[in-house]
Amino acid sequence: MGCRVKRTVCSGFLIAGVLCVLPAVGHVALEQYLQQRVSAVVSPKNIDLTIEFTFTSAASLAERLAMDKDQNGKLSKDERRAYLDAIARKVEDAVTMAVDGVECAVIPLYDPELDLLGSRDLEEHPHTVRLYFFTRTPASFRKGSTILVDNALWADVPVLVAVTVKGAGGIRVVASQTQGLKHPSASSQTLRVLDAMCTERKEPNSKLGG
Repeated sequence: MGCRVKRTVCSGFLIAGVLCVLPAVGHVALEQYLQQRVSAVVSPKNIDLTIEFTFTSAASLAERLAMDKDQNGKLSKDERRAYLDAIARKVEDAVTMAVDGVECAVIPLYDPELDLLGSRDLEEHPHTVRLYFFTRTPASFRKGSTILVDNALWADVPVLVAVTVKGAGGIRVVASQTQGLKHPSASSQTLRVLDAMCTERKEPNSKLGG
């Protein structure tokens, strides 16, 4: 597994950016929504996927209490690692990707990351979990190809989703119908968090000159 330099996330920016494109929130306060940022980079070789969960203060406290196995009010390094290990064990079945309707192997790219955002113990303070994956881009990937990602982690709570997709190496992709507020899955099992389509694929020139 590789090493990553952790990034500090300001949850307020995510809320502000998504609110610009949201319908009325209704009776559910934003504080009750788990924030889920989904990023995909599609190249001729790989599709890299990052899913970032930011727990708001009350939800974070519930996670922290569960993390504190010895109930001493402190989150030790071993407790934080056990929390991430438990998530890693769920990931294999929880996150699925299909390209043109065919399920692809979703492979962990780095170890899961936990960022307590400056508050290391039992406080009502947001925290973030980041998961990194990749899959090989199918040779048949072309203009009109679709990428769907479903996620079963924390699918039983309301979710505020923000999606970013980017193409590379002559590929262009756009996301549709995945950004905004999502209510819990009816079966509490899975949510569609990414629906993207390839709008252009330029093949590299195999020969230069005549």
